[in-house]
Amino acid sequence: MHRAGFISFVTRGGKHPPDPATIGTFEPEPLTTANVAHQRLWVGLKYNNNEPVLRTMSPITTPKRRVTANLRALERLVRGFDASYQKGLGIGECMFVTTDRGTLEIREAVEKKVGGLLLCRAGS
Repeated sequence: MHRAGFISFVTRGGKHPPDPATIGTFEPEPLTTANVAHQRLWVGLKYNNNEPVLRTMSPITTPKRRVTANLRALERLVRGFDASYQKGLGIGECMFVTTDRGTLEIREAVEKKVGGLLLCRAGS
């Protein structure tokens, strides 16, 4: 989601969030077995004119229903056509896919010619 432009930063930290003004130079404390239970991921949402860039996000795959798509179905979805019981992508929408090459945005997965498990849709 960082590469897609929905969030500004992702960092590991303790119970209190890092200061947004110094996030570029923030160094998290070293991870040890003593403090691993107290660590958190801090995510900074991106804003444009005081409006969040990430407006909608909906899951596709759930614990009870896994939805996969092959390369042909992903190509159809990218072009805006329906496939794999999913509506095609609209303007400003992204879909994230878990593949054997990691978690990718759907356009990256088509470029690398791999299919996978459809995770979620995000829109601005």
